[in-house]
Amino acid sequence: MATRQLTLTLSEETIRTIEDQVASGRYTDASEVVEISIEGLRMDQDQQDFETDPDEWIRREVLPVLDALEADPSSGLTVEEVFASLEEKREERQKAS
Repeated sequence: MATRQLTLTLSEETIRTIEDQVASGRYTDASEVVEISIEGLRMDQDQQDFETDPDEWIRREVLPVLDALEADPSSGLTVEEVFASLEEKREERQKAS
């Protein structure tokens, strides 16, 4: 993924929150905290897009994934693998807390 530097001005409270997250060990650096926050914004945008035009959202987001899975079934995960991955992530979060 290509990267580009961006300078932001943040409130002291926001900076402390970012620093606290890094200090807790939950994230490796401030960039990772921001990336996770951006992912939340993307998820929110996806939700808005879905609510506005669910058919378009399905065409844009779901069908390409379904096509890729049909082209290469081995690229998918079993239900067991998904649950194992979620459990692993939950345990990592608990250890970091």
